[in-house]
Amino acid sequence: MSESPPDDRASRARADTLTQLLETHDEPAVLIDADYSIVAMNGAYAAAYGRAGDDLRGMKCHRISHHSEVPCHERGEDCPVKRVMRDGRPVETLHIHFHDDETPERVQVKGFPVDVGGRRLLLERVRRLEPDEPLQSDDGEELLGSSPAMLAALQRLIQAAGLSGSVLIQGESGVGKELAARFVHRRSSRSGGPFVTADCTAIPETLFESELFGHERGAFTGSAQRRIGLFESASDGTLFLDEIGELPMTMQAKLLRAIESGEIRRLGSTQTLRTRVRIVAATNRDLRAMVAAGQFRLDLYYRLATHEVTLPPLRDRTQDIAPICRHLLTRFGLNPPPVVTAGALARLARYTWPGNVRELRNVLERTLAHGPLIDEAAVDRQLSEPHAQVIGSPLLPTMTPPPATGMTIVDSAWPMADARQGRPPDPDGLPGAAHAESAALDDVRHRLLIEQLERHRGNRARVAESLGVSERTVYRWIRRYKVVDGGGNP
Repeated sequence: MSESPPDDRASRARADTLTQLLETHDEPAVLIDADYSIVAMNGAYAAAYGRAGDDLRGMKCHRISHHSEVPCHERGEDCPVKRVMRDGRPVETLHIHFHDDETPERVQVKGFPVDVGGRRLLLERVRRLEPDEPLQSDDGEELLGSSPAMLAALQRLIQAAGLSGSVLIQGESGVGKELAARFVHRRSSRSGGPFVTADCTAIPETLFESELFGHERGAFTGSAQRRIGLFESASDGTLFLDEIGELPMTMQAKLLRAIESGEIRRLGSTQTLRTRVRIVAATNRDLRAMVAAGQFRLDLYYRLATHEVTLPPLRDRTQDIAPICRHLLTRFGLNPPPVVTAGALARLARYTWPGNVRELRNVLERTLAHGPLIDEAAVDRQLSEPHAQVIGSPLLPTMTPPPATGMTIVDSAWPMADARQGRPPDPDGLPGAAHAESAALDDVRHRLLIEQLERHRGNRARVAESLGVSERTVYRWIRRYKVVDGGGNP
């Protein structure tokens, strides 16, 4: 048997040394060359995207983590390999990666240029994002979810953001179309420019040209000064046309001309202005059906739908409800922190959510108005109320206590774990609450009970109503925690 050439042995020795260095990282880490080939990786990377013990060296990174035959930049994504090789600077980006069994996950990728043997390599570190970890949070608004339906939509948004052309975002009311539009803007080459919103339902037909293209002083009665239109305001950035399906046909024609030519003229002006604006439009209507019915221009549809993304309704991604609830309740900033039971989450998952995430937020807010304990009965009362179908954003009551960052959610995994380990359910109907691992819930319940008894001067019926539980449960809690109920009775 012939020995390997010295160069091959030296190359393998370097790769082994690099692999040992990568093992110092707990998270998946990989070294990639300019040809997208994996030079070395640690065990965490191999276990995440192959099988434990697999040697992925020499394979293309895009085939391993993206299951794609072409590099991710050719599909419109932000490619760390291309950027590091071109610029020689660290990069950070969001990707959707796929495990060996095709399971998708959201990841944050950090890439660093390293020099090995006179050639530049990419050191890529991969951090898996939690289901309720926001993708953007600088303005307090986030896209959330790790269900297959949501990850598929996110993948399309990421690809659309990296390419040119207009984007059409479709989906039911309340699914987060404006958040998706902002997501596209921030990940696009125009992220340094403005993001301007035009609500097509709120622009009267008589003022359409003035709103979008602006006007000069004296252009019409009441125009006392020059006005810059939304197209000019969004120059070098993104113009978001919300509810584009509500635009009348006459206004569609004027919008089409501006998009096709990139030129506008303020009312009352003879000067033509060129604008560099990317259009992102959103609608909850079926534009193709509207085209077939003669209610929407086919040429405008094609101009808007260079990239088409449909956001899934909440009923098609019920596994995202728990992390969305966790995130929303944290955003409310209540003290004591809200408590959600497994029964409440199960009830929320059974509901059809015609108003989607917006409606979920409203249900949580209305439930919290009766106390910080959210159980199945409290949720059921809100969903059976006539206002459960009304989509709005009511404020929390003015009696809201000072903000806090904590929160307790008793999710559905707890009672199942109790059953597997032979532990009986909690006598109050809150699974696992009596056991050591749920001491936090006991502490919250104890403090809630004292607070509500003081507020209602020992009236157990009112305490029960405010907490969303039965009066009998309140009595059991008083006995368990040896609380004086306001009337001197333990």
